[in-house]
Amino acid sequence: MRIKKLDDKKMDEVESSNAINLVSILADEAYRSDRMLEDYSYVGLGFRKGVDYKRESDKVAFIIVPDARISSVEGPFGTVHLRQAVPISKSEYDALKSKQIDVRTLYEKIGTDLVDFDRPSVI
Repeated sequence: MRIKKLDDKKMDEVESSNAINLVSILADEAYRSDRMLEDYSYVGLGFRKGVDYKRESDKVAFIIVPDARISSVEGPFGTVHLRQAVPISKSEYDALKSKQIDVRTLYEKIGTDLVDFDRPSVI
């Protein structure tokens, strides 16, 4: 996750810690459901309130997209393909579930992989 830098250094650190927790939750969900977090997929984790630290945003789920800056890296055990988890709003999530829009089109409408909990919904 690439997080928008906040003006408040303390809140910036808190949201960074929250992002680490969210990535852990996503990894756990992928492991428990035996599901790969593939490019242009979406994941709802049952959040009723925002995924931000204060749980105040309208972002309740994630889309998984290729990392636009670093697509893959070679390591001692082979190639690692990097992905971005981009938070999406309830209305965006509902549109995906009802097939009103696909992940690639939604990602293009959002226009960034930067996590911004203040971003207005594009749906």
